[in-house]
Amino acid sequence: MAKRATRNAKRQEPVGKSAARPPVRAAGILFGLLANLILVTLVSLLVAALDWSRSGLLIGTAVAAVIAGVLTARYIGARAGIHAFLGGMLSIPLLGLIAFGGDWQAAFFGGAFCALGGILMEKFSSGKK
Repeated sequence: MAKRATRNAKRQEPVGKSAARPPVRAAGILFGLLANLILVTLVSLLVAALDWSRSGLLIGTAVAAVIAGVLTARYIGARAGIHAFLGGMLSIPLLGLIAFGGDWQAAFFGGAFCALGGILMEKFSSGKK
């Protein structure tokens, strides 16, 4: 009897495996990429139209990218931080070429703050389930 219980205990699934995290979804990464690209490009166009300084561009980029990360987190739900991170990092080359015309520092800034927005949203909303 004791041998059978030991054998059955070895066959049972580990506790951590039953609560496995869902896989990363391509739709969530694409949403993060496109949300970041659209919002940051709109802010870049607005800053250029209003003829603001570089600090205005960077502040607007940070705010728009954080909003894109939060929207990605709200869209995807589970594992929002990694989706926003991957979407933000993949948007850097597009932002550098399309939104900022070769200003790579602002493009990296936009990608990093998109990831930050998703991570913060996941962190603060995970305890409210």
